[in-house]
Amino acid sequence: MGRKPKMGIDYFPTDVNMFQDRKIKRLLRSAGGKGFTIYIYLLTCIYREKGYYYEWDKYSAFDISDDLNLSESVVTETVKACCSIGLFNEELFSVKSVLSSESIQSRWQKIVTDANRSETDIEPDLELIEGKMQFSGEEIEFSTEEIPEKSRESTQRKEKESIVKESKVSIYDFSDFWNDYDYKKDRKKCEKKWDSISEKDRELIKEFIPIYKAHTPDINYRKQPYTFLNSEIWNDDWNSYPPKKQGENASTKGITLNGSTRNSIEHAEDLRDRFKDAWQN
Repeated sequence: MGRKPKMGIDYFPTDVNMFQDRKIKRLLRSAGGKGFTIYIYLLTCIYREKGYYYEWDKYSAFDISDDLNLSESVVTETVKACCSIGLFNEELFSVKSVLSSESIQSRWQKIVTDANRSETDIEPDLELIEGKMQFSGEEIEFSTEEIPEKSRESTQRKEKESIVKESKVSIYDFSDFWNDYDYKKDRKKCEKKWDSISEKDRELIKEFIPIYKAHTPDINYRKQPYTFLNSEIWNDDWNSYPPKKQGENASTKGITLNGSTRNSIEHAEDLRDRFKDAWQN
């Protein structure tokens, strides 16, 4: 039995202008640096294993999250964003659970052809190059000039819908919270707590922080970040946090607190949270 030809490649070229690519800019805006890392990781999987595609299955999100030390939800949302943006072919992923693109296939085919590989063909039902798509075993080729006006309008509408879908991808990670809350203390402890917070609560936190900061414009009267996360005050009635002017002191039971008193209370709350965590563990 002959040896199965190698499909993967050991290296792949990277465009030095990739950060000027509008698709990459959209990915960074919707999924941040973590999303970009996941995208590059997927490219290495594609080129290393099958050469021009990656088969997505029920274990993929976990495997990637385990390797990159990220949550599965971030991996899944990033893959959806990549498909919506056009970094991967959305239809191919939806129908066959395969990650690939025309540029990936073109790049792979050129590399293996230049290397005089025996296997340079792309499976017909995965073919994306030069507008080729496979429908019900029948290949359809077309050029821009041959596309009817209605089809062009449909394509443009889908592109607009893709942009709308992309804007709905919301990934609010810890670095976003850390910068938005703007009270830098106990980062490692806060990151550990953040990992236990649901995506739904993260969205609430994102919306609540501007309200809470307007209520506590003086950072000395703001809860320490870990206390803020542990208390889950974003689930309170937001009307109970009216905006205050800079320099207006916080008060408890009608008593105005100075800076040192407030810090003592924060310290007590922090100790309470530490004992609470230790008891639960």
